[in-house]
Amino acid sequence: MKVGEWDVRFCGEEQIPAILELQDDIFEVLGDDADLLRRNTEETFRRCLRLPNFTLGVFDGARLAALAIMEDARGRDDDLGIKVRQHVLGTYADSKLFMVRREYRGHGLQRTLERILEDIAYARGYRWLCTSVSPDNLYSRRNIVASGYEWDSTMELYGGLRRDIFVKELQAPDVSSSWAHTLGATRVDEALRDKRVLIWGYGLEGKSTEAFVKGHCAVQALDVYQGKQDGISEGDYDAIVKSPGIVEEWWGDRYTSATELFLGQFGRQTIGITGTKGKSTTASLLYHVLSRCQARPVILVGNIGIPCFDAYDGIGDDTIIVFELSCHQLDHLRVSPHVSVFLNLYEEHLDHYGTLERYFEAKAHIMRNQGMCDVALVGDQVPPVPTEAQVRVVAPVGLPDDGFEPFTMRLEGAHNQFNARVVHQIATTLYGCTDESVRAAIAEFEGLPHRLQLVGTVGGVDYYDDSISTIPEAAIAALRSIGNARTILVGGMDRGIDYDLLVSFVREHQEYQYVFMYATGRRIFDEVADLPCCQYVDDLESAVSLAKQITPAGQACLLSPAAASYGYFKNFEERGDVFRQLVLGK
Repeated sequence: MKVGEWDVRFCGEEQIPAILELQDDIFEVLGDDADLLRRNTEETFRRCLRLPNFTLGVFDGARLAALAIMEDARGRDDDLGIKVRQHVLGTYADSKLFMVRREYRGHGLQRTLERILEDIAYARGYRWLCTSVSPDNLYSRRNIVASGYEWDSTMELYGGLRRDIFVKELQAPDVSSSWAHTLGATRVDEALRDKRVLIWGYGLEGKSTEAFVKGHCAVQALDVYQGKQDGISEGDYDAIVKSPGIVEEWWGDRYTSATELFLGQFGRQTIGITGTKGKSTTASLLYHVLSRCQARPVILVGNIGIPCFDAYDGIGDDTIIVFELSCHQLDHLRVSPHVSVFLNLYEEHLDHYGTLERYFEAKAHIMRNQGMCDVALVGDQVPPVPTEAQVRVVAPVGLPDDGFEPFTMRLEGAHNQFNARVVHQIATTLYGCTDESVRAAIAEFEGLPHRLQLVGTVGGVDYYDDSISTIPEAAIAALRSIGNARTILVGGMDRGIDYDLLVSFVREHQEYQYVFMYATGRRIFDEVADLPCCQYVDDLESAVSLAKQITPAGQACLLSPAAASYGYFKNFEERGDVFRQLVLGK
């Protein structure tokens, strides 16, 4: 965001040299008064860049002109909140440090940073801030008092330094501030009041939207339409609520969606989760963990199969909403959730979007409209998305210098360890859950159907249903996740995605047996038909029959199709159910 001619944004690891140089500049200016401040180490600054902490920087071009740091020090020896004597604090954090370079003073940068820091802290759930200052630092003491802090006590801190502790109770931000705009909310009933509304599409979400509007909104007119866009008389409506998955030829101000209307009211208490793969598991696991590890009520909605408006009446001011978001729900979105998660990006839905770039653009709306009060967690291979949010990259599991203890889980595979890491980071850094309680809840989670789900053991062979697999990367991950994997069933609807990755994998890993089927199976088989480990059959029934013949006892057979189910099955759930029936003979 802009403050005058300067940019204010969150700092990252790449700013460490500039932060240290700014600190040196401040101490040089202080001269003989340098003892009034405590010099922070590089490791301290690095810690302050990690969630839930943050460092705000004011930049003049590439130069760091000023910074502000908020730190949650609870549980550490330098936790100011446990040292206060005169106040009883609720959830609190430490307004740790403000620094303004000498030539940028006199422009109100510190006060501006204070307001932004306080608004972000409030949005993150903190209701008090603590800070400390040397009793001899009269300039800083005056600034602290002028900012609304109250003196609490004087004691020795930081290895024997005498410091005054001040506290401040936070107030709800002025949502007209540009940095606090995501805290504002427009109730859905207000957004649609007296409007002529058209619901475009009448599937699960369209029917839910119709029921909601009829029960909650005083609209002027309500119609439902299921045809193509050129059949809509746009001038007859003030709001056209489009259902996910419908292909539109154009977009305009009259168009919206249930997701956009819902987030317009509840975005500030929503955790939105997207990604090509893993979003359902991650959303369900996060819902499970937050339900067990903290006191606020939690609901799960969205692409997981629960239309958001179905949960509307059960949402209170303190409800945490976990919202699984598909690319179709995110497309054209003009609001974003308070916490966004973008797990990964692979080729998918190219039959709808045409290019990976267009697909990514739809997904990117989960964080594109976030403000400075918001948080975004992204996988390491997700391209950069312009956003004002505090962005943190979640590292893949298993790096040599990782040092992170793997989770005890019922779910197989490194990809699920990564999903659990995302959940752990959200729960512990943003919602106050302990490491121990989160790990215990993760260990309980049994997973979702059709996601590397063990169907049963028949004739000594373990059969796994991974029907959710619709891209090459998912099939490869499935084989790597199951230690005794031997046979994999691949193929489905051809949406034109690139299978070179899977073809290369097949050629490099001929220790597996590959049974190909349907349109994409034929495409891939034509590239590897010379290999004795590869065979083609017409359909799933034939594939299961062949797998039973060629898979030795003690090994595993996986349905991980790397392709969509449409054209052969109603959805991936039906495909998985049919696989189960064929395996078990039911």
